Amino acid sequence: MTDLNQITNFLESKWATKQGLLAAEITAISGLITLFASNRNWLIKAIILILTFLTIYIIWWWYQQPRKTKKNKIGFLVSISCSDPEERKRIQEDFVLPLQKSIGNGRLSKLYDFINAPEHIASKIITVDDAQALRIKARAHFMIYGVLKVRNISGKDTYIIHLDGIVTHQPIPEITSKSFAQEFGQLLPRRLSFAEDVSFQSLEFTSEWAELTSKYVIAVAAFISGDLDYSEELLNDVKDLLLKKNTSFPVYITLKDLVAIRISEIHLVRANWAYENWTCLDDDRYLMITKENLDKLDDTHKLNPNYINLRAILYFQLNADIDGAIKELNKLPKVERLQAWHLNLAFLNGCLGKLSNSVRCYRLASKQIADQNAIGQIEQFIDKTIKKKPNLYQLHYCLGVFNFLVKGDLEGAKLDFNKFAQNPDAELSYPVEYKMTLDKWIPEIEKQNSYHF
Repeated sequence: MTDLNQITNFLESKWATKQGLLAAEITAISGLITLFASNRNWLIKAIILILTFLTIYIIWWWYQQPRKTKKNKIGFLVSISCSDPEERKRIQEDFVLPLQKSIGNGRLSKLYDFINAPEHIASKIITVDDAQALRIKARAHFMIYGVLKVRNISGKDTYIIHLDGIVTHQPIPEITSKSFAQEFGQLLPRRLSFAEDVSFQSLEFTSEWAELTSKYVIAVAAFISGDLDYSEELLNDVKDLLLKKNTSFPVYITLKDLVAIRISEIHLVRANWAYENWTCLDDDRYLMITKENLDKLDDTHKLNPNYINLRAILYFQLNADIDGAIKELNKLPKVERLQAWHLNLAFLNGCLGKLSNSVRCYRLASKQIADQNAIGQIEQFIDKTIKKKPNLYQLHYCLGVFNFLVKGDLEGAKLDFNKFAQNPDAELSYPVEYKMTLDKWIPEIEKQNSYHF
């Protein structure tokens, strides 16, 4: 009986190892000896032996595999190793279970599938490659892994916990990926130590800390992958949870600021999406969506060139406030005034009839690095404005200069200059530009065209 107990205990403790597999097979052979003694058919013996070995191996292999994330769920995998069974039980109760409960209690709890890796799997995770392989096997989207050790320091048992994490996201530029990883590293509790007598409170706090960081990192991954709605829901979840936490804790202070910035980034992306739809569909409802999202931006994004350009467009399009649009554009620091900025300012000056200022802006734009996306959008915008407001016929002059200096479209430039000069009010209202059109711009275009032939 003692021998049987010893064998059972050995198999329980070593089952996940190759020694455990070997021991199970030897035990099976021992059990089959009696059966084989009463049966002289070697074929049956061989079949039974092979099937027994194969069954044991399949069970042993299956035991090595992590549980897979359920279909249509977000896999949240935790793999914490601890060699001491009692201490492992404690970290399960004071860290893993509170983390699982926290994830399960959030307003997005139905989206998650929480997976807790058993010790025989967690103990094999040594490197980041090991962790990545386990995450892929479990089909998890997020993983926290690490090890808990107990050391005697100054005569007192001390818990030392090392944590790291992995999150999956769509392929992104390397510089963005490195920045993301660095941010993750600053927020996640990497290495903590605390005395045994405060282990419960410390592990529980670490669990809450890991929960907030995990949700934030998953939110950023969702944002990078293009799932803005889910990202915003997660960020708002973190924001709500932070209201109930110790606001003096440095990581929580940082996290609160980062959440505000990330939510603001989502609104900026949505504002751009709405503006792009407006340019294609000419539906002012999209401009209102652009405005609603811009109004929700954090102060950190209000000097963003994209934000300023969109604000200027809204001033012009929704309020017919050209001076307000120019004032908005001038908020951008000079070092950030790239080609799109000069093109926008040229257009606004053209609307005010300040055509010499407009030409100066186009000359400056022609010396900047070409922004093909901005060039196409601005040309389309000017055309659309002329159709809606034919009284702004001087914009044909602006388009002529734009096509000649910026695009290098000589035929387009000549066509626009002619449209400007043919307007009956052009010579009286803009005598300088009228004369330059006939005496300079069109002759120069014809001269350049003659070189091509």
